Amino acid sequence: MKRMVEVPEFKQVHCPSRLEVVGREDLAQFPCWRGAFANERKDHRYYELIDDTLHSEFDYHYFVIRDASGEVRAVQPFFLLDQDLLVGVGQRFSVLVGGIRNMWPRFMRARTLMVGCAAGEGHLDGDEAYHRGHAQLLASLITGHARALGAKLIVLKEFPARYRSALDCFLDNGFTRIPSLPMTRLCIDYASFDDYMNRALNSATRRKLRKKFQATEQAPPIGARRRSTARILRTSRRTGSRAGWLNWRLRSDRRPTGRSQSDECIYRRPTASSDRWASRACGIGSA
Repeated sequence: MKRMVEVPEFKQVHCPSRLEVVGREDLAQFPCWRGAFANERKDHRYYELIDDTLHSEFDYHYFVIRDASGEVRAVQPFFLLDQDLLVGVGQRFSVLVGGIRNMWPRFMRARTLMVGCAAGEGHLDGDEAYHRGHAQLLASLITGHARALGAKLIVLKEFPARYRSALDCFLDNGFTRIPSLPMTRLCIDYASFDDYMNRALNSATRRKLRKKFQATEQAPPIGARRRSTARILRTSRRTGSRAGWLNWRLRSDRRPTGRSQSDECIYRRPTASSDRWASRACGIGSA
């Protein structure tokens, strides 16, 4: 007696074979970018927001991954930055380092290529069935692209542990894995700020906050006033600052702040986390 057995269809996964570097202006021609990271909390729109807002320290680019037929399978964001290898030295050595960098501005600075997100954990784009193939392509070709872009260090920044099996191919290409701190979570399941104060803060903290809120309500409003460039130069000589831009100074009706442009009106943009997967010289890391 013969028996008919249904055999499930075998889905063949083609290994991608091309890796290209494009800029933000070129992403519009790739329809798959609009669906990139759609299953994550931060999809492609978050990467565009970061690209639009964090300018001075990061240089953003994108790896376009194509298969053998030329079809785009995924778009993998990355960015370049100058990593200060002496950022953690004490005050005693920072003066010495500053003097050396007056003569050699790039002293102990490493141009670094980081795959992932500048403000968050990294993820692999595309269908999960293709992740291993995408990682193999990156592991084999990313070093050449890094050299072409002037990067001496390559990092796969803060990829979650669920990508470890897909990224194991990096270990076979001279990379090393360095553990980083996990992403932190904070419960904000409160109906209102008052609910947060009652449930999360003790009575002493609530009392201090109420006093500060009352003092703020009674204080006069804070306004902004533009000072002339001549005033800037006099302030700069007193504070030692060399800034020559128009000085926007915040002033309350009770008293002037007396601060210069540098410590009152300019904020320091965040840098990439130091806890990440790193590599050898032009080496790399992963999750």
